[in-house]
Amino acid sequence: MNKESMEMLRAAGVDVQTALNRFCGNDSLYAKYLKKFFDDPNYREAGAALAASDWEEMLHAAHTLKGVAGNLGLDRLFETSGRIVAALRAGEHDAAAAAYAVLRGQYEELSRAVEQMRERGLL
Repeated sequence: MNKESMEMLRAAGVDVQTALNRFCGNDSLYAKYLKKFFDDPNYREAGAALAASDWEEMLHAAHTLKGVAGNLGLDRLFETSGRIVAALRAGEHDAAAAAYAVLRGQYEELSRAVEQMRERGLL
């Protein structure tokens, strides 16, 4: 992973160094899992559950997303999905919905950064 790609990820809320440490410094393995992150259904499932007011399903999806994001060093997504989980556990559905709106923006920002990296051949 070169300096440009690391900066793009940092700007999108990724703790690249911590993530690389989790992957024993294997940046190609990390890149593989970072690309696969967007195939993970939990972000979309949380949104669908929110639309259906299915708070249990939203809790499950947000909790799983939190774990995946944490393992990949996606700090903003980790923190925001954690706020969703906490709000849902407290029965604060409006707070969970507001946090999901923030999560959506963060997810889209990360998605754009990864797509730009792919287009530039950095990932």
